[in-house]
Amino acid sequence: MKIVICDDEKIYVDKVYDIVKKYCENDEISCYENAEQLLNDIENSTYNNDIYILDIEIDNVNGLDIAKKIREKDTSAIIIFLTNYDKYVYDAFEVKTFRYIPKDVIEEKLPQAVKDAVVRIKERNSKNIYVGVSGRVIRRIELDEIVFIEKYQKNIIFNLLDKSIVKERTTLKNIYAELDSDKFIFINKGIIINLKNIKYLDGLKIVMENDVNCYISRDRLKEVKDKITNFWGWYILIVEVLCTLIEDLICFLFGKELFNDKQQKNQFLIPVFIAIHTLIVTFLNRISLVSQYTVIISSLIMGIMFYLLFQTKFIYCIMYAITYYMFVIVVEMFMICLLSVILGNPDYIFHVIQLSNFNRIVFALSMKLLNIILYLIARRKIRNINCKILENPAYILFVIVGFVVSLKMMSIIINNSVVSLKLGISILFIVFIFMFGVLIFLTDNLYNEKLKTKENEYMAIKNEMLEKNLRNINKLYEENSKNFHEFKHHINIINSLLLDSTNSKAIEYLKGINLYSKYSQVFHTGNNIIDTVVNVKNTEASQKNISLFADVNIDKITVKDADLCSILSNLIDNAIEAVDKIENDKTVKLNINQKGNMLFIAMENPSVYNPLENNFNSQKKGNHGWGTKIINDIVNKYNGNMTMNYDNKIFKIKIMLIQEKTI
Repeated sequence: MKIVICDDEKIYVDKVYDIVKKYCENDEISCYENAEQLLNDIENSTYNNDIYILDIEIDNVNGLDIAKKIREKDTSAIIIFLTNYDKYVYDAFEVKTFRYIPKDVIEEKLPQAVKDAVVRIKERNSKNIYVGVSGRVIRRIELDEIVFIEKYQKNIIFNLLDKSIVKERTTLKNIYAELDSDKFIFINKGIIINLKNIKYLDGLKIVMENDVNCYISRDRLKEVKDKITNFWGWYILIVEVLCTLIEDLICFLFGKELFNDKQQKNQFLIPVFIAIHTLIVTFLNRISLVSQYTVIISSLIMGIMFYLLFQTKFIYCIMYAITYYMFVIVVEMFMICLLSVILGNPDYIFHVIQLSNFNRIVFALSMKLLNIILYLIARRKIRNINCKILENPAYILFVIVGFVVSLKMMSIIINNSVVSLKLGISILFIVFIFMFGVLIFLTDNLYNEKLKTKENEYMAIKNEMLEKNLRNINKLYEENSKNFHEFKHHINIINSLLLDSTNSKAIEYLKGINLYSKYSQVFHTGNNIIDTVVNVKNTEASQKNISLFADVNIDKITVKDADLCSILSNLIDNAIEAVDKIENDKTVKLNINQKGNMLFIAMENPSVYNPLENNFNSQKKGNHGWGTKIINDIVNKYNGNMTMNYDNKIFKIKIMLIQEKTI
């Protein structure tokens, strides 16, 4: 290792020498007190020095000028500046200064700087190449600094990251023998490129980090692509797997929202399906970096997996998978177009898919982040889409056309077609807008149809429940009328027996008759609807050993009988259902009172589960969940309000209705 010390003050030269000698005792150390002599030796030396320790101002010579001269010959030499001036600190970075040390702290700072420099040199010695520039002058070049090497006439030209050019008289084969074959490759007979310094691949053209275009011979195209893939293999592989996992997860989550009215079976298979699909897609990408065939196969496999998971129509699953991948392609390509405009680089659309460096990784992960954001925005909206849209002929045609066009545009980007870029972007934009418009139209129509179907279903259930309650009321009325007729007949007979003083016969007769129907008339509130509903429900409760307590204080009620019947019937039914599941405290409390034109109805009952957490869906099969909706609609009809709370396993619901004022 060769070390140079230069300072116009001997005291500092000696001080630095003593420090350096402790750590580099077996190395060659050269000391200068004259800047001109140093510059001359640098110019004429056949070998490079490893470490330069320089004063920033030597004999009126700026140390930065010496550093620039060093950099012309050696891109990797370590330069340490010693100075009493702070004004040069920022300029020093322009020549890749290793350390910038004030002279008043040399003893404290320089030893560590020398140790770090020695470590750096040992690490990079295996990463350098020595090149003869002119005559006996040898220049050391870091391999990572090389962008590409080309043959020009009888010279070999090294193109470096700082755009400097180094010439040597030798052959490319000799140079290639000294290079790392995993990082460098012949792209044609006259050019060797550094895989690390590829900016992007554009068909047969490779744009390097110094913005110089290099061209691949056709017979080497496959070899070069394979080498690029292998060089970035682990990074790209990890990113591909991660991106595929994210994409599959979002696809399954969207599918779960879309098929939410379907009973999902075998949910444990979701991670299994995602893992299998990820492996298949990764394998296909390994065969062909990016291919429309990969997308087609991936869509079909995903459709089959959805069919197995959601147990719904196969056409639904296939069309959904194709739709998802179509929109992923369109959105990502649209973002590429947008980036092209923002960055002011129209060629970007052709390059981004084939990036083989860090930029590709960043772009891929950014696109998946965009997919996540879109999912979070759209996840609630997709629930309102009727699955029937997936078998609509217009929608199928729309998806097939959009899918084919999307794949064609992707092929244009991948294969660098001669199709005009502006035309391609225009077509993509038009297709995107068309697809979006058609989808909105179809979705809106089917959504309205779904709402209409839901509304009809709701009205049918509401009428069914009302008719059921009215049948019970009519049945009670008929039985009470029958009982009243029979009651008068029995009273006449008992009266005759008592007149004949046959008391024993009268008592015996009373024991043989039943004056009560199965519907006991226990509650008498003065309102026929309330009395009938409460008494019917009380009988049903009694059969389940449930006690119904009713406290009614009303005057004249103007709420329609059908509405009042629906509210009370649904309230008591829900309460009975909840109380039936508990062992103790089988009580239901109903309170009805009136204040002015406001009617207050309150229900209280114990419950083992919180109805608020179950969206008021009961645990029974059938028309569960509709009762609360019916009550809520009636409350809104009368401009009232409804409050509910669940505390200490007690559920309470309070209803207020505003009635029409009576004179």
